[in-house]
Amino acid sequence: MALLGLLLAAGCAAAAETEKAYAQADVAFNQEMITHHQQTIQLAEAAAGRAGSSYVRDLAGKLIPEERADIAMMESWLRSWNEKIPVKPVTAMGADLPEGTGSTGRG
Repeated sequence: MALLGLLLAAGCAAAAETEKAYAQADVAFNQEMITHHQQTIQLAEAAAGRAGSSYVRDLAGKLIPEERADIAMMESWLRSWNEKIPVKPVTAMGADLPEGTGSTGRG
């Protein structure tokens, strides 16, 4: 009986070692959130340099380091799972757009 207990325990331990600690949904979510955070950084960088409102410029300045920290954390999870990390965008979103006149709607 003791031998049976040892064999069962060994089998359970081996099975636990081969199970993933994450699901494919975790991978997809983190990959998509990294892309989303990268887009937020692009918009915040544009706002930090163009916004007429000091509130918007300050908010953009706060968002950038927070989003970068989140990206670093999600990338570390993906690396630990040996999963693909999304490629960083090459150019800033909206960089080719002309500067607007603010929220007046005139331009």
